[in-house]
Amino acid sequence: MPTLWNKGLQDRWLAFFIFYFYFYFMRIVTLLSDFGNTHYVSEMKAVIYKLCDYASVVDITHKIEKFNVLHGAFILKRSYSYFPKNTVHVAVVDPGVGGERKGIVIKTNNYYFVGPDNGLLSLAAKEDGIRQIVEIENKKYFLENVSATFHGRDIFAPVAAYIARGVDISKFGRSIVEYESIELKASISGDKIIGHVVDVDDFGNLITNIPFSIIEQAGISKVSLKNKELRILKTFCEARAGEMFAYKGSAGTLEIGVNKGSAKEMLDIGIGEKIWLKY
Repeated sequence: MPTLWNKGLQDRWLAFFIFYFYFYFMRIVTLLSDFGNTHYVSEMKAVIYKLCDYASVVDITHKIEKFNVLHGAFILKRSYSYFPKNTVHVAVVDPGVGGERKGIVIKTNNYYFVGPDNGLLSLAAKEDGIRQIVEIENKKYFLENVSATFHGRDIFAPVAAYIARGVDISKFGRSIVEYESIELKASISGDKIIGHVVDVDDFGNLITNIPFSIIEQAGISKVSLKNKELRILKTFCEARAGEMFAYKGSAGTLEIGVNKGSAKEMLDIGIGEKIWLKY
């Protein structure tokens, strides 16, 4: 009996230790890129796990439109805040890799953002509140052999791993004030709402940057786009099959969809395009 009791006590202490380690030491590192289904993603993960084996790496998406920094910035902005405090977000949509653009770490009120200084991190970081920006300069925290074309693996992934290990971001380089920022705001001009398509999902729904609050405050029930009148509905089931309509999306912005169809195909509109909605 004493032996069984001791064993049970040891198991409880082990469970407590695992619980404590998980909640106080484990750090989540997220990845967002335009790499698609390629080995580049796995190489970044391998670097992070090799340097910080207690990290938990989560993919936000690797289906960002190729070279489209605006698309990546929007998806990062709508995703980052669902993660626990102190999550390290790594984003790589980097058409200027190997050039003069800087690599940066941004520490905000609740998170860390690592990636190229091309505006990709700016929407999310500004929303959470920027506390410090550091230019990544200290090669001590890079991989030994840095490729001119893959800073995601050789610079950003190891830096993220070191942050997850508790390294202060001031170790990576000097603090800076100026950084590349994207400004993406909808506006109203006369009887038109002007915005941009910032994402197209796999169903062909057009996600815009137009806050749905604009629609609600104005009491708008219909809009027109490319000479097509769209009802504003709550759900897809309210629309007729094949009907195109506008609705409040899960990110709180105006979206345009087709019940059992594709708004992208019907309107021939892509990510980054400017739209004018007449009401």
